[in-house]
Amino acid sequence: MMVKVNKQRGEAALDLGGKAYRLVPTYTNLVALEDATGMGLIEMVVHLSEGAVRINTLAKAVAAVAEPEVDEETIGQHMAEQGVSDALGQLAMFLVNALSGGKEEEQSTGKKKAVKRKA
Repeated sequence: MMVKVNKQRGEAALDLGGKAYRLVPTYTNLVALEDATGMGLIEMVVHLSEGAVRINTLAKAVAAVAEPEVDEETIGQHMAEQGVSDALGQLAMFLVNALSGGKEEEQSTGKKKAVKRKA
């Protein structure tokens, strides 16, 4: 089951327990992730890259940014059943995109798109 994501916005898809979730980098979601994990975004990326994140912290982080809304316990149970590697990888990519403003398309094509600015 796949869910449609807006990669230019830095969204990511995650399938857990037969359900598709979008990880959405809104200000509110990112603050909720920081509050739930007790870590800033950069600190979280560092911990993810080092493999130094506990499963409950990973579940809290995913639940904070997932749509449709889901609780930490449900996310944690699904990760325990199918493994944490997919969630870990998708969350890491999601956070890198959130920190860079969702510039995944530019990276994959090597071309910069013009940005319209208001005068």
